[in-house]
Amino acid sequence: TTITPEQTGSTISETTTASSIGTGTTTITPEQTGSTISETTTTSSIGTGTITITPVQTGSTISETTTT
Repeated sequence: TTITPEQTGSTISETTTASSIGTGTTTITPEQTGSTISETTTTSSIGTGTITITPVQTGSTISETTTT
């Protein structure tokens, strides 16, 4: 999953759930002002998850929860 917004005042909410054998890669790269990113990743059984968040803005809020 790749989210690359280029705007002002955006809100990104993403939920990824993988059961059994799974591999997940999530990349969020916002370039804006006043953005809010909320991400929840849940992996059960055998799984590999890689999450990369690279904000380049002012007044951002990042909330991330990873459960394996």
